[in-house]
Amino acid sequence: MTKPPSHCAKRWQQRRVISSLGLMMLLSGCSTPINPVQVEVITLLPETGLITQCNKPKLTGTTPAQTAADDVPRLKLALSKCAAQVQDYLTWYVEQAALLTK
Repeated sequence: MTKPPSHCAKRWQQRRVISSLGLMMLLSGCSTPINPVQVEVITLLPETGLITQCNKPKLTGTTPAQTAADDVPRLKLALSKCAAQVQDYLTWYVEQAALLTK
């Protein structure tokens, strides 16, 4: 086998050095271990006591006067309790949102 001219040998040696440096750079990325990161998803749900079905009283009055005297006060009471549950939930929601933005 014949030797290449000296200028070709220099270029060949430069290419070998450059390619070996490139290979070293590529392999150095494999030498550092990648540590896995654990991600935890936190789902906030309202407390079960805050969201309940509203009481729906039955209408028992047989006449308009009896309905107005008996049923309307029960309906008003049920509606105010249900509204209080909704307000409790909304207050809790605002508090949770404030904690998340801190």
